[in-house]
Amino acid sequence: MEKEHSGHKYNCENCPKSFSKAFQLAYHAASHSEERQFACSACGKSFKRRKQLAAHRKAHSDARPFACDQCGMRFKLKSVLK
Repeated sequence: MEKEHSGHKYNCENCPKSFSKAFQLAYHAASHSEERQFACSACGKSFKRRKQLAAHRKAHSDARPFACDQCGMRFKLKSVLK
């Protein structure tokens, strides 16, 4: 169910999705584009979104900020910690 607060809808030209805010539509529009404007300076891999690049950069870091409270093993990504 979509919420509409302002009476305006921002409709995607490429699919049936619509958004209540323009920035949401702009963020969504990247999913339809082949352009990958955010490139990793370490390896050259590129991404559609800045957040994807930020997550990828952790692969090049030695930092392991997420520790298992049971065994002490440390991980780069929280999603790997189970």
